[in-house]
Amino acid sequence: MICAALLHDAIEDQGISAAMIAGLFGPSVATMVVEVTDDKALPKTERKVIQIAVAPNLSPGAKLIRLADKISNVRSVAASPPVDWSQERCIDYIVFCRKVVAGLRGVDAALEGMFDQAADAAHEVVNGRGGIMTEPKPKPKPKPKPAPEMLTESELAALRQDAKEASDFGQKAFAHLRPSPI
Repeated sequence: MICAALLHDAIEDQGISAAMIAGLFGPSVATMVVEVTDDKALPKTERKVIQIAVAPNLSPGAKLIRLADKISNVRSVAASPPVDWSQERCIDYIVFCRKVVAGLRGVDAALEGMFDQAADAAHEVVNGRGGIMTEPKPKPKPKPKPAPEMLTESELAALRQDAKEASDFGQKAFAHLRPSPI
């Protein structure tokens, strides 16, 4: 699992193939990496909706990796947010992470508690009460936001089924790389 955690962004950010990961680290590592890989060909808003929808159906190992990644990400938003992110965008991202983690719950209570503490602290920091962002940026006049696209229950069920099938496919696709018993 440690290898999969270290490689969790390798496919989407580095262009490394799942087959290469499987060949170097084994099929179970490749399967977990595939499970937590976002399809960068999709728009960011769609990737976020999918990440929330499939979270409950990830394998336990993939859930742990996703949970640890969200802990790291909310801590980063609090400590050193991207320079082009507004206060509102930082808050929106923390809210998104909370939605993803809601679907991961039940895999590791200690990590879930760490996420909750990190997300709460990040909210405080971003809101200007935590000492890192001591001078909150002035709020621009709010622009009307379009209504978010909501998925129907049948669309959510289809996404969850797709995630399960992707996980099953990954396990089957890389099964030939498993070492044979001696």
